[in-house]
Amino acid sequence: MNPIPQTVSIKRYLTSLVISCLCLSCFAQGFHVDFFYGHLPSARSEALGRADVAVGGTAFSTRINPAGIGGIQTEFAASTSAPFYVLSNSNYYTASFVHSPIEKLTVGATFNQFRTGETFFTIDIGGVDYDFDVGNSTNTSVTLCYELFDNLFLGSNINLFQWKLFSEVTPERALYFDFGLLYKLKLNQSNDIQFGANIDNAFKQTYTFTSPDNFSNTGTIPNPIRVGAAYIFHDSISYPVIGKGKLELLFTSEYQNLLVEDLRNGMHFGFETEFLDILAIRLGYFYQNLDDGGFATNNSVLRNFTYGFGFHVPFASLIENCPLDMQFDYASFQMGKYATNGITVPNMRNFSVRLFVPINQN
Repeated sequence: MNPIPQTVSIKRYLTSLVISCLCLSCFAQGFHVDFFYGHLPSARSEALGRADVAVGGTAFSTRINPAGIGGIQTEFAASTSAPFYVLSNSNYYTASFVHSPIEKLTVGATFNQFRTGETFFTIDIGGVDYDFDVGNSTNTSVTLCYELFDNLFLGSNINLFQWKLFSEVTPERALYFDFGLLYKLKLNQSNDIQFGANIDNAFKQTYTFTSPDNFSNTGTIPNPIRVGAAYIFHDSISYPVIGKGKLELLFTSEYQNLLVEDLRNGMHFGFETEFLDILAIRLGYFYQNLDDGGFATNNSVLRNFTYGFGFHVPFASLIENCPLDMQFDYASFQMGKYATNGITVPNMRNFSVRLFVPINQN
């Protein structure tokens, strides 16, 4: 079963075989599918090798594991990442707001948008190739998270997905549901373990996309399942010159499986060190299997090291009567190659910012 239309080709006037191999492979397996289980809205998640299902704790969790927003009081988060492989004008935007109106219940609203910008691709619909007039995917979601028992959170997303390829054609829409669990286990004063699981599009919702000539195909919104664990160590240590201060270490891993087909299944790993509750350094690694289409020039595995950093500004502690803290996160790394022809694709860069009420202010 193909979750999206798989026949994506280069316009006839492009004759470079090298570019054709790269772009055909990249988009046949990644275009719009990456919206769901490729690139993530959070720079921190990207830097952690995309292993975030058991971490949570930010408004971006609405897109990764809806149970991850449990325990947040109030937070607004936004991010942007670009480019997407050869699409230098593409961009991926996210904005999310999360609030806890009553004890144990947290609600959120999130908007994601992936714009391809100007492209030189065509898409096969009903056996006819059409030029991309508009490449625009959006996902709007409402998230509910409830603490069932102490430190056990159940979350759900109600999503409205919209895909628009042609300006003269009404956007295609589909409603689908995600579910997630997150359990936080405190071992002792300095050691915690967390377990997380999530499934996107739990009921395998399909949608139809239509051409300007009213030809149509049907696709299935991807429904990956993710299962992971995280270990967190936090304590005070003596820093040179500064003296006593907080140190936190995070190790996280997760397994991803697409369920409906043997594609993009694999492991994700991440490590984070946070100093003085201010500066965080992150490193990650992931690998996922691909469909090489039977071509020797295409990779059968997508793998990559990821890295990034974060900077926390504790406004609530520094400024009297200020209820909010601010967090900046950044990730930049070489995007994984779909082809073996030696072409270097540009770095993907992700910027995230969060404004939130610190937990210790609750």
